[in-house]
Amino acid sequence: MKRIKRLIPLLLLVIFGYCMPVSAEETKDDSLIQWKTDEEQVSAELTLRPDKDMVDSGAAALQITMQVMDTSGNTPGVTVTFDETAAASYRIADYTYNQEKKELNIFLSDTKPLFDEEEQSYVIGTVQISTEAEDYEISIVPLSVKTVSQSRQTEEWEAQELQDMKVTFSKGGETVEPEKPGDSVSPETPPVFDNASDVVNELYKGSASEVVYQIGADGSLSKEEQKVVFEALKGKDKAVTFAVKDGERLLYSFTFRGDQLDYEYIAVI
Repeated sequence: MKRIKRLIPLLLLVIFGYCMPVSAEETKDDSLIQWKTDEEQVSAELTLRPDKDMVDSGAAALQITMQVMDTSGNTPGVTVTFDETAAASYRIADYTYNQEKKELNIFLSDTKPLFDEEEQSYVIGTVQISTEAEDYEISIVPLSVKTVSQSRQTEEWEAQELQDMKVTFSKGGETVEPEKPGDSVSPETPPVFDNASDVVNELYKGSASEVVYQIGADGSLSKEEQKVVFEALKGKDKAVTFAVKDGERLLYSFTFRGDQLDYEYIAVI
């Protein structure tokens, strides 16, 4: 179910053709995420169709998380990039791709609402795949869509609501049953800290590949804390997950990788 919550200020984004609808997963006209793949089956235009709640909430920051899946089961070295030129009017339009986890994250942020009532759909950019294989079937499956409004209201769409909004690139070959997101062996549990000092110390001296910075629902993250964490993270083959929790209940989280940070700019909602 879609959840809307009133939350605290959160550190948010850092960095942060002719087309034909030939994919097997053609999305409905009212789908939140819509695609148009090219004839060569190597790129797809991504369009977002915000619903009334997203528009009315005044969403000023957006994160789309997607899983890249090799549904043919034998495609080596798949690389995914995202051309965000279509979203250049926004203050921040960027992406990260984790090759190991095969996870694509797309970020949008601005000082004003991203969407308005006059426009029904927005072209966000173009996803492109690259592989040396001649035959392949590769799907990009949305896992979540998260927004934060100027009034610090969050909204999230989860995997079950987005499962019919994937796009598939296919060239010859036979298809095997794909591995579902979450079926793989879980990685080692990352250390969890509730202060910037411990997070920074782990990033500089620890061996963990991921660190969780836990933020209470009644707290906030200062600009100085944000600065020292991202200075420690930048350029490293590590990740920091900022998790906002209310007691034991996770409200929402954002993950950033040091080797994929393009900017030192930090935006606070």
